[in-house]
Amino acid sequence: MLFTGLSGYSQPDTTRYGGIRFSVDLARGLGWLTKPKQPAYELIVDAEVKDGLFVVAEGGQASLTFEKYNYNLASQGVYGRIGFDKNFLKRAYNENEMIYGGFRISGGRFTQQANNILIPGNYWDDMITATEPEDIYAFWFEFTAGIRAELFRNFFIGWGFRTRMFLQTSDHQLNPYFIPGYGNTLKSVSMGFQYIIAYRIPYKLKQ
Repeated sequence: MLFTGLSGYSQPDTTRYGGIRFSVDLARGLGWLTKPKQPAYELIVDAEVKDGLFVVAEGGQASLTFEKYNYNLASQGVYGRIGFDKNFLKRAYNENEMIYGGFRISGGRFTQQANNILIPGNYWDDMITATEPEDIYAFWFEFTAGIRAELFRNFFIGWGFRTRMFLQTSDHQLNPYFIPGYGNTLKSVSMGFQYIIAYRIPYKLKQ
């Protein structure tokens, strides 16, 4: 009877669903409304690899044209980030919602050119010149925090904040004013906001 009971006993099923989630950052569209305009787009992919731990890859494109009375500057390029998010919301509370914090290592490649720079001359007239287009590489890291909510089955919305800390750029003629994915370089720490919509392709995940 004892062995029969033991053989008939089965372990509880601990299988649950994670997933690969594809997101679009709608906040990047606000760049069309700023002055100067900063048109951009950004795509995000994350996947749960362990209970509450997500590997994240992000990539995008951004550009800016900045005009002043004595010069104009154009910058455009692409960027990417890789890192992780940790969900601090207990699984028992809600299986799919997130309150998270995370970290990213980030880099970008962009071109920059300045035109119509006025350099005071020694006599009556100023000299008008321009810099040649140059490829620049930039690196920084980010801390993230935010929430994700499941609006419908496998459809999510979310909000997040970022603190970006500048590391370095490659050699350049003119100090970059704008780095795609980072923003204005006048400050060594840059803040950002994220508003995403996402769809998840679910898969089984063992605890």
